[in-house]
Amino acid sequence: MGYPGRHNIYEATIRRMVTQALEAQEMQFRQDHAQDTDAQLLGLVRDWVSDHGYTPWPLEIQGGSYMAERFGSWEALIDQAGLKPPAHPNRTQSFQRFHAETDRQKAIYRRKKAEKKQLTQKRLTQQAAKRKAHETR
Repeated sequence: MGYPGRHNIYEATIRRMVTQALEAQEMQFRQDHAQDTDAQLLGLVRDWVSDHGYTPWPLEIQGGSYMAERFGSWEALIDQAGLKPPAHPNRTQSFQRFHAETDRQKAIYRRKKAEKKQLTQKRLTQQAAKRKAHETR
């Protein structure tokens, strides 16, 4: 078995970044909404459904895991909210939040990589200038 290729390393890095970002968002939601009533949380889900036109899975909505925990399960929350169960996700609307976060993390990764490349180039240029100055003495 050989070493993983650049693309595999890139994809694994992006997956890790996305997972960390989504976990941080969930923790922030948990902190921000810890004092919310059940009615307020149900209102957030209903608003989401109103905006998007379908019932989400927990991963699709920020705070989904926290809200499912508060209500005992996602199914219990959906039932109490008076919504129909989420449909099987399809390719066009499934987990838009995940895909949007993936796009955001890829942009962050590219920006950081470009900054690192610039710093490396600057450092190499400075080292070359020092060598040249040292050689002309």
